[in-house]
Amino acid sequence: MSGMLMTGVITSTHGLKGAFKVYPTTDDVRRFKKLKKVYLLPEEEEDSTRAIEAEVLTCDFFKGRPILRTTAASTVEEAEKLKGLGIFVKREDAVPLSENEYFITDLLGSRILLENGEAYGVLKDILKSAANDVYVVVPDEDKGKEIYIPAVRDYIKEVDPVKKIIRAVIPREI
Repeated sequence: MSGMLMTGVITSTHGLKGAFKVYPTTDDVRRFKKLKKVYLLPEEEEDSTRAIEAEVLTCDFFKGRPILRTTAASTVEEAEKLKGLGIFVKREDAVPLSENEYFITDLLGSRILLENGEAYGVLKDILKSAANDVYVVVPDEDKGKEIYIPAVRDYIKEVDPVKKIIRAVIPREI
């Protein structure tokens, strides 16, 4: 979805006034406190014109997970119908990133190049772990099976989200 960034997924209702629990897809859940407007629609939906636009009324936390109340639902029954929808923000409304921080959507599909410039594969997914993110790379046909690269300076040497290129060192265990 161009121009939109996913920040979470609605998992269940909370209370009777239309609030819902959110599984965050951002690395900093405190960002939810700053949201003023969100767009709700299925994750795989390509047509952002079909999104439900909603103002954020309140944001609380329970066990480290956001609980939002928006203008999209005022009853538990209305909130129930929103379960499974993705929560998106417009790119221009997103929280500014620090140096060397990137939106996952901007990195997915990037070409993985070795330090010598040789093409290796494509970034398929980014996994979260306690220590650091892990890049899931699908190698080009002749390079073997899917690999996992820790997203740390020892392995990720350069990231260019505009050109969709990541220069990396492949871990020796592979």
